[in-house]
Amino acid sequence: ALTQDGARLRCSGCGAEFEVEEGALKLWPPSRIAQIQNSIETFGQGHAEVRQNALLRALLPPSPNCDPGGGARVERIKAAMPSGLVINLGSKSADWGAHVVNLDLVRPRGGGVELLGDIERLPFADASVDGVICTYVLEHVGDARACIDEIARVVKPGGHVYITVPFLFPTHPDPLDRWRWTLDGLRHSLRA
Repeated sequence: ALTQDGARLRCSGCGAEFEVEEGALKLWPPSRIAQIQNSIETFGQGHAEVRQNALLRALLPPSPNCDPGGGARVERIKAAMPSGLVINLGSKSADWGAHVVNLDLVRPRGGGVELLGDIERLPFADASVDGVICTYVLEHVGDARACIDEIARVVKPGGHVYITVPFLFPTHPDPLDRWRWTLDGLRHSLRA
């Protein structure tokens, strides 16, 4: 059972303590707290010249997700997702439904994230979630293989996974844009 003491939650079973930051439960792995805090502090430094130059900013696409027909596909995915626990990784404040828990590294302006966590080390037991949504996130992480392995670890057998990544798309630093997959490459990564 969890008990709240100010801005912290404590598990009476194992004694672990968790910070609550502006309404979001912070589940960063203790071994990575310093690394995560450093990443957050240096977030705006990646591609700073792009963010500060009006001409270069004008060359960035207005939306990183130019996806004709994407709205209809999202509705099909929402209908197909199980009604149990579904985790939206790197979610910012996306709304996939009441049973979907948004998890991100940091809380975006305006909220919308229930859990603060590291998608390279998900704070869930093996085979404990019914589904995972991960849209336009893997291209930004430091270790995409670790994220894919974590998704495979936490999803129940027969669970649902919905992943989207860009392919032929301009760079969109948030803060960094690191990876691209072909469809064959993504299929291979998800099978490995």
